[in-house]
Amino acid sequence: MRVFFASVKNIFTFTREDKIIFVLAVALQLGALGVLIALSRVYDFSFPIIGSDSRLHIMGMQSLLTYHRFIDLRTFTPLSFILPGYSFFLAIVISLTGTIWAVPLMQILLAGISAVLLFHIGAFLHPLAGWVAALLFIMDPAGLYYTNVVLTEPLFLPLAIAAWFVLISFPHHALQKSLVAGLLMGATILVRPAGIILLPGALVFLLTSHWLSARRIIYTFLAFGIGVSLFLGPWIARNYIVFHQWDISPVASLQYYAAHAPLFYAWREGVSEKEAIRLFQRRLQEISPYSDEAITPNALYMRRVAFEYIGQHPIQFSIFHAVKTIPLFFSDGIRELAERVNLAPPTMLNISNLFLVGNFSPLKNIIFSAPLFSLISFFGLFAWMLIMFFAAVGAWSGIRVKHSMRPLIIACVVILLTGAVVAGGATSHPRYRHSISPFIFLVAAYGFLIVKTKYEGMLSRRLH
Repeated sequence: MRVFFASVKNIFTFTREDKIIFVLAVALQLGALGVLIALSRVYDFSFPIIGSDSRLHIMGMQSLLTYHRFIDLRTFTPLSFILPGYSFFLAIVISLTGTIWAVPLMQILLAGISAVLLFHIGAFLHPLAGWVAALLFIMDPAGLYYTNVVLTEPLFLPLAIAAWFVLISFPHHALQKSLVAGLLMGATILVRPAGIILLPGALVFLLTSHWLSARRIIYTFLAFGIGVSLFLGPWIARNYIVFHQWDISPVASLQYYAAHAPLFYAWREGVSEKEAIRLFQRRLQEISPYSDEAITPNALYMRRVAFEYIGQHPIQFSIFHAVKTIPLFFSDGIRELAERVNLAPPTMLNISNLFLVGNFSPLKNIIFSAPLFSLISFFGLFAWMLIMFFAAVGAWSGIRVKHSMRPLIIACVVILLTGAVVAGGATSHPRYRHSISPFIFLVAAYGFLIVKTKYEGMLSRRLH
């Protein structure tokens, strides 16, 4: 244990590369902060920007600071739709500083630390892969925007990246690292329930790690599970006692009931999305003893309504879900971010919908009506297509070739596939893509290394 903590202490010794990456990340984020402040005065939007679901987190923060309880201040009932991790973070920052302006600044520092940790994770594959992954993370437009917003992702990502850094950093301290990684993973999920997509990847990594015997794998699984449970166990127990639900959060149930199933119904049956949503609402009212506003008690009935229809057409839903997941992997988020800060008018253009209906004429209208903005968007699309090309090469090569970091590549692929299933479909959004972007960048960085090595080998053979 003493050797383990001595190893942990070494983490906080910044190398020259760490300092460069940290300064670059923080400088770019501060530049983005300045741009957003300037735009807020020109284009008339409030700053600091409060995320779509962060008003509830601010309410949770206020309840923690005022009543030392995590409650809805409108009804004085326990909060359950959101998890308490980010509200605790806000409570700590604002109680220390007294201003909401300190939140984006703290998140900028966390983004710098995240970039450094991601560099070290990538460096386990190759030093160049570490640089590529870190630079992609630093320059991601979605990251530059969301880090400066009062939103869960800027806390979610540092915790997730730190958990993975611990997992791969201490091969000779399997039990200790698994416990610490489990604690960090539990904290990650307590900030954002989408963090559950990281668990299959972590378990696959532990299972495929070549330095562990079968007995040690069982012990590390238990240590990891204990770490996760120490954070999530009390929260799940609280939800069961208060709401008689074992769920971590009702968000997934709501998404299937209010988005995945009705939008699939609208596409398949040829009706409007509003009409489909009303139909599912009526069905919920038929089977649920609770009111529509009672989201957590209704979670079980929401799932029943959604899967009642999805279960009748599983193959068609899989196709629908796959097509609607396209933006998760090929969207840089520039269009959506520009609309949020009033730089571009809402276009209501949904690329995946165009694929589903087979009609691309609206795309032509947008290109001619806003050529400069369309050019920027297509440049972003091309950049992400290039990143995904390298990610595909990295995934294919990393899984096929046996080497020490093969478990990391496999784990990243598992996380991306799990993310596509859980966070894709009708709810695909740049925020969800940003949540899994470090793992895309790691695999893409490895793919870039493979392509570079093969190109240099071909060039060398031609010269000789």
